[in-house]
Amino acid sequence: MWGALAVGSQLRHASRLLPDHALDVLWLGFWLLVGGSWLVSFAWMLVGEERMLFRQGTLTLEYRLLGIARRKHFDMRNIQNWRVAATPGEPQIQRRLLSSLALGSGGTIAFDYGAKTVQCGARLDEAEARQLLTLLDQRRMIHQSTSAA
Repeated sequence: MWGALAVGSQLRHASRLLPDHALDVLWLGFWLLVGGSWLVSFAWMLVGEERMLFRQGTLTLEYRLLGIARRKHFDMRNIQNWRVAATPGEPQIQRRLLSSLALGSGGTIAFDYGAKTVQCGARLDEAEARQLLTLLDQRRMIHQSTSAA
């Protein structure tokens, strides 16, 4: 991080960009991308929210970070095979870290949408995911064709 600041300072004080500054520009660009990605991932781990919204035959997965939301919409008629998708032996902290790097992709709950498998609920452990699927099934918000186990 400090290297990026130092290079940025050097480039700011240069009277003009010379060919020998190309490496400095690449260095700065690389560290700005890495640093920005790290900050967004860290913010997602601290204050990111994932929501499942059921409205009028549509499931919306909403990923919200600092007031900015990304939404994915799914027609409930095309969703099948709700299940707990945790990988045996995979630590929960690893799932959460991978989810933060991809900003909400992956998770403990999975369902099939056409030929695609969608996962959500990265911050849920397996027991919580089973409870949630059972509750949603009891309230007839989802139709489980197989058990949540």
